[in-house]
Amino acid sequence: MLVAVRARPAVQIRERIKNLKMRINKYTIYGQAYLLPFIKITHDIILNGEYELIVGWLNIEISLSYKPQYLRDQRRKMNQNKEHEQIKTN
Repeated sequence: MLVAVRARPAVQIRERIKNLKMRINKYTIYGQAYLLPFIKITHDIILNGEYELIVGWLNIEISLSYKPQYLRDQRRKMNQNKEHEQIKTN
């Protein structure tokens, strides 16, 4: 029995990736070269405000970073309060 599978358009796939709220970045390290591959995990958000998994080798590293929803909401509220205070002072 054959089952027809409908392919999703690339636009829908991109939208779903954006909704994950996970960023993927590629960095080039200047002035250093790592001979062995490495993995770094940021398990505490105090360092830079996000959880991170970094995989690298030679002078290239790829970072997967995720910020929890409640932290994004806090940041949004802080920015709104700052804008509101600036409007009041002007």
